[in-house]
Amino acid sequence: QIPFSHACLGGSLDVETLDGVKRIKVPAGIQSGTRIRLKGLGFPQGGKGMRGDFYVMVQIKVPQTLSAQQKELVEKLGGEGL
Repeated sequence: QIPFSHACLGGSLDVETLDGVKRIKVPAGIQSGTRIRLKGLGFPQGGKGMRGDFYVMVQIKVPQTLSAQQKELVEKLGGEGL
């Protein structure tokens, strides 16, 4: 899960993979349900010495409660096409 602000503005995210934690870039404007591919970080493929890809599924975390100031800011953004 990524915060709403990361979805809008982009940023980086630490992801647990088979090889440990990897930092990935999250592009600005990413949508919930988007898959980010980490090439060659998946499971080994049947003794060929190669590995598959690892996919990260993005879910945008929307806050359940907002302060009055946060509500006002979101309402202002809503007029901009959000």
